[in-house]
Amino acid sequence: MSKDENDKTKRLISGSGEIAGSAVGGALGFFAGGPVGAAFGAAGGTVVGKLLTKIGSEIHDRFLAPRQQTRVGAVCAVAVDTIKKRLENGESIRDDDFFENEFEARSKADEVFEGVLLKSKDSYQEKKVPYLGKFFANTAFDSKLSAERANLFLNLFERVTYRQLCLLRVIYKPGHLILRNEEKKNRSVSPEEWGVLQEINELVDSNLVRQVDAQGNRDLFWGLGAICPARLTLTMLGIDMVEYFDLVQIPLSDQEEASKLIRPSI
Repeated sequence: MSKDENDKTKRLISGSGEIAGSAVGGALGFFAGGPVGAAFGAAGGTVVGKLLTKIGSEIHDRFLAPRQQTRVGAVCAVAVDTIKKRLENGESIRDDDFFENEFEARSKADEVFEGVLLKSKDSYQEKKVPYLGKFFANTAFDSKLSAERANLFLNLFERVTYRQLCLLRVIYKPGHLILRNEEKKNRSVSPEEWGVLQEINELVDSNLVRQVDAQGNRDLFWGLGAICPARLTLTMLGIDMVEYFDLVQIPLSDQEEASKLIRPSI
């Protein structure tokens, strides 16, 4: 991996602090540690380190608006920082064919990481961006997640709003955020509350969320007014979405804001 490619990736990362926060320092510290292979160590990190640098430099060479550069750099920063920390904790990169080139084609990892960067480029809701970096880091360690399924998750992630990600997090483990245990049929509902219910309904349509009855069986409700927030639960796809994108890290303040209209009135 050339010094020029390293420098391009570092430039992307260095300007992303507004979104990536402290991950920028960790990522730049990785590059300051010497050659890519040495910095990532022997636990399979050499391969993933070179991939991150190569794809990062390729994206750098494309025409990007300043804000797009910031988003892409933030994803690189979060991915590098997260992978570095997991390797330092003794974890090992997946050892299947994910990082192997297939004949003259690119590796599956090449395609997934480029997809991650391109999804971030146009992600105008910038609070979503760091979770794309987390997703690639998790993909790099989990051999149970195929490239095909990773691409499915990327497409799902692109379609959902940041508020929907917050709602997935709340439904996953509400904690002290008690959700309303009643429907809104034949009741006055504000346009903003209808908007939240519509976003929940879209999560149901995407098979990320389902509603259950008192016995825990799937409730095939009809209409937004029949949504009962307290009876919402994640499907297996929804659980994987939360865990692969590390949505448990969504700040509590954002969870509270997203769910305020589906909690009991005080």
